[in-house]
Amino acid sequence: MNLGPAIKYYRERLGLTRAELAARADTSPAMVEHWESGRRGISITKLHEVANSLGIQLWVLIIKAEQT
Repeated sequence: MNLGPAIKYYRERLGLTRAELAARADTSPAMVEHWESGRRGISITKLHEVANSLGIQLWVLIIKAEQT
């Protein structure tokens, strides 16, 4: 399952830049770019932080990833 497009979808839906999401999730903008492009995986712990940073529950992000 590629979570990158789902992360990007919700980030853009909120009008956030990669830098803004990175700041909310305590990571770097480069790491957000790596996740969104699928070049790097994401740990479940960090995925939970990203979902919280996007204001959604983790399962919502996972379901979106399965649909893309």
